[in-house]
Amino acid sequence: NLDEMYFLIAEHAPDGGVQNAVYLKYDQSEGRMYLRSADGSTWLGGVVPGTPFRLENDLVVVRGPGSRVGVANAKTVTVKWVLEFKPAFAGRYNIYMRAVDALGGDTGWKRKGWLAIH
Repeated sequence: NLDEMYFLIAEHAPDGGVQNAVYLKYDQSEGRMYLRSADGSTWLGGVVPGTPFRLENDLVVVRGPGSRVGVANAKTVTVKWVLEFKPAFAGRYNIYMRAVDALGGDTGWKRKGWLAIH
């Protein structure tokens, strides 16, 4: 029943608004990938995973066809994002994930690790 999967790279957990963050979304019902604008006002893209594309904001470039979706089994979807970070986004960040199902279930943001961008 997965509907949307979100991926966030930010200094701290989202609490209604995060500055200097990279937000990504995969909408399974549409079969499309999105990148949030750097100011957080809109979703850019609506691109088909696995096709040649380029999504860009002030912090990152997302590239296809490497960015794609796969199915591991009947209950597992994998989403791979190919990201090229811009110098303005250098630093140490936490990685968060969130899943929303078609029935309204929501995992909320879960911290999954961290990364350093140089």
